Parts: sequence; C-alpha cells; structure tokens
Amino acid sequence: MPGEYDETSDTSQRAELYAPDNDGLYTSQLHDWIPLCPQLRDSAVRLYWIMRALVIEKHGPVRKLTLLQLCYLLPAKPVKDGEPVKPSSLARIRSLLAELSGVKLISTPEGKPVKTSSRASASGAALRIRINDLPRAGYSGPRNAFALLDQVRKPAAEAAEQALKKERERAAKKRAEQAAADAGQISSPEGAGQISSPRGQISSPRGQISSPHSRADLQDREPPFSPPAHTLRSDPTPPVRPSVQVDDACANETEGRTDGGEGEHQDQDVTPAAGSVVGPAAADAAPDNGGSNGGEAAGRVPSAVDPSPGVLVLRAVAAECPEWTINHAESLRDQGLVATGMLASGFTPQEIRHALVSRPLPQPMTHTVAAVVGRRLKDLLAAGPAGDVALIPAQTGRAEQDAADEPSVALPDSYAVKRAKLAADVAGHGKLRNCQGDDGLCDQLAAPGSDLCGRCQNGGAQPLCGGGCGRKVVAPGARCIPCEDVPTPAAEIGDCPGWNDKPCGRAVLTAGLCRACKFASEQAKLAADAEWEAARTAAVEAATAAEAPA
Repeated sequence: MPGEYDETSDTSQRAELYAPDNDGLYTSQLHDWIPLCPQLRDSAVRLYWIMRALVIEKHGPVRKLTLLQLCYLLPAKPVKDGEPVKPSSLARIRSLLAELSGVKLISTPEGKPVKTSSRASASGAALRIRINDLPRAGYSGPRNAFALLDQVRKPAAEAAEQALKKERERAAKKRAEQAAADAGQISSPEGAGQISSPRGQISSPRGQISSPHSRADLQDREPPFSPPAHTLRSDPTPPVRPSVQVDDACANETEGRTDGGEGEHQDQDVTPAAGSVVGPAAADAAPDNGGSNGGEAAGRVPSAVDPSPGVLVLRAVAAECPEWTINHAESLRDQGLVATGMLASGFTPQEIRHALVSRPLPQPMTHTVAAVVGRRLKDLLAAGPAGDVALIPAQTGRAEQDAADEPSVALPDSYAVKRAKLAADVAGHGKLRNCQGDDGLCDQLAAPGSDLCGRCQNGGAQPLCGGGCGRKVVAPGARCIPCEDVPTPAAEIGDCPGWNDKPCGRAVLTAGLCRACKFASEQAKLAADAEWEAARTAAVEAATAAEAPA
C-alpha cells in the first residue's frame, strides 16, 4: 500500500534498546490520593502498593498467589539489618483487604466488595481481586498533595500561634514564681510551720519553737529532764540546763527535726529561736542558712553546742568511729538532748554506743547521720535500759585434771585448730582463687595449695582419676569419690600379680587382678579390638579394590 512503512526497504542503521541495568529494582506508580486517604492505615497502603506492583496493565495479565504468600510479602513489623523477617498473620491480611475494599481500591471483577473468611471450607474457593487506581464515586478526601497542603496551611499556622502563646504564658508564670521566691515570700498558712515571718522567726501552729517570752523567762523555765553534768556515768550530780529550751509540744512534735520519729528523717537547717542562748561559734558547728529574710538572720552565726553528757557520748562514739560524726550543730544539739535524757533514765553510755555502732550505716545513705542516730536512739529508748536486769552469773572454768584422768580417746580439734591446719595445708592459697595459668587468662579456679588449676598443672589436659577408672578429677594424682569409697577387700584372696610385666601387689578385686590392673587390661583389650577392626576394614577395602573391573 502506498505510504506505508516497509521494513524490508529500510536500509538505515539498526539500533537495539536495552532496559536499565538496575539489578531488578523496578518502579511502580501510585496515585497521590491513596497515601493521603484518611480512611487507610499505613499498612493498608503498603499492602496495596505491593499488590499493585505485581500486576501491569498490558494485555490484562492475572497474577496468581495465596493469602499466605501475601503474609510473607508484608512483614509483621520492621526489623534491623540482618534480622529474620516475621510475616504478617492471616487475620491482619484479611483486615487490610477489607479496608482496601471499603474504599474501592480492590474489588471483584464485577465491581463487588471483596469478602474473605477464616473458615476451612472457604479456603477451597479462589478470591478474584481486581486492583483499581481511582477512588469510589463520591470520594471527598484529598485528591493530591498540593490540594491538601493548601487546606492545612491555615490550621497549621493557628496551631503554631497557640503553641507560642502557651509557651509565653508558661515563661511569664515561671518568672513570677522566681521573683516571689527571690523576695522571700514563701509561706504556708495551713501547713506544719511558716518559713518566713516579719521578724525572721520560725513558728509552728502546733509547737511554738520561737517563744514570745523574754530571754530571762526562757532561762527560768524548767528543762524537760534533768541531765547529769560532767560525767558519762550515771552518778548523781547537779543537773545542767541544755542550750536550747524545748516546750512540751515541741518535744512531742518536732516538725522536721531529727528525733528519729516515724522514720529516719533528713536534717533541717533551722535558725535558733528568739531568746535562745547564743555563744561564740564552735569549730564543729555547721553554718546557719535557715533564715529566709535577709534581715536579722543575714549576719547571725551558729551557736556553740554545749558539752552536755549526751553530746559527749555522741562525740566519743564519733572519735571511735568517724563515720558516725554529726557535723550539723543543731542536729548534734538535738540528739545530745535525747541522749542526755536517756542517761538520766538509766541508760549507760555503753548501751548507747552499742545501739549505734553494732550495725553499720545503711548503704546507700539516703538520710543524714543524725537521722540514723535519732532512729536508733528511739528504738533503744523503746526497749528500755538494762540497769534493772540481773547479770549473768560468772561461769566456773573446767577443773584441771591429772594426766591419768585424760581420756584415752582423742578429742576432736577445735575450730581454731582446724582453721590453722587448713591454712597450713593450703599454704595461704584459698579455695576460691582464679587460676594464674595461661598468663592469668584461665577461667578455672585454682586448686587448694596451688596457683594453678588441675588442667594447667596437667599440661592443659583434664587430669584423670589416679585409681584408673578414667573419671575426671580436680588435680593430677587425685582419686574420684567412687574410687575413694570402694572398700579394700580382705588380703586372704591374694595379691594382684600385676599387668604388662609391671608388679602390683595390691589386693585382688576380680578376675585375679586389682582394680587398677583390671582397668588397664580392659583398655588394652579395647585397643587390640580397635586395631583388629582397622586391619580387617583395610583388608576388605583392598580386596574390593582388586576385584573392581578396570
């Protein structure tokens, strides 16, 4: 036909077109509305993309596969590189197919929804699924990414403005709280006590620590108990007054003081009450930073701790055990008052010391030393003093005996003697020590009395029982437990003549031989049998090779 292309008459240069060399990394197109659809989960979009990549439009091909294969195509969860991939479950695949069918991304060839079933009878019927690209009629979701971006610009800007407004309000509130804290306006009208007051006093509605009385009135008031004056013993001496006057209400409710009440509380830095006796600063008194207003409390120095009997006992314990030192002056004074009262009640300094240092400080330390001291003093006070308890009568020693009265049977060694013998046997090497063999890299324990384990002592091989049974032991030359427990038969049955031209002389156990020679004979028999089997196998192989056709 004139004007049609005739390939036979085309004499131009030929050209061949090849696909890109991408090692099988193919591409599949996806409409924008599918990942933007709000009715679809991420896993549903991924499953659709996988199924869409398995079909092409040309000539209408059909891809046949099973639901279990779809499970393996869609991983159950992300994994790291090199880890095994776990497939999705059949229930998940059925749920995702129903979700895709709801937006008409998949359907039957007739356009009906795709329905799956988990019943065994439904596995015989094949599913006919058509992969669609366009949404269902009446779809109102975003159609492309540009249209969706235009829709979210305004709400995104409003959300950003609201977030910025909340951040500014939070910053303003924080500045106001910081300004109030710097001004010293920290009070608690209904709590246990007010920290700040016009005069810098520390008061409590339930126990007045700062008394309105004058200094002279405070000195004339009676202390809660009359402690002894200049000795740690319980000798009756004229009492002395403590350095801090404490009311009855304060004695019952300390409001954060370290009396060891319900638990071991932490120390509180408390300013001395108005009217209390203030002396020169002691070397061991802690600095006073309890004042909240910078007025009178700014230049106040901590008062010295009077050496009351209770304080002397606590300092004596601290001199013996430095970890029990109380460095805070107020805490030392408070616990000294408690200890002084206990001494007046009949407790001895030795009892107080034992109650403190008989147990170590708790680890890790979550409370101060003063809190631990207060709690243990309270426990000792609840137990009561031991002054009224009768002492254990002195025990008389063992009467001396003459040499003729000594028992004929040797008495067992005491624990100290056994311990000394064990130390001499191991030569200073304990049982639980790492082996020093292989330049210290051996992971075995050293044998008693040596720096090496049994394997390193035996040249790297596991040592065997010296009785010849072949069992493994911990050290060369040692015998296993069964060989040690085997009773030696009577000598009337004869002596072992030995084996392999080696005299023995041990008692015969069986078959005219002792145990060691019997094991040696059995091993020689096994070796001879193995040698005979090897020779027979070699002869059979040689005969078979000779008879084989060339």
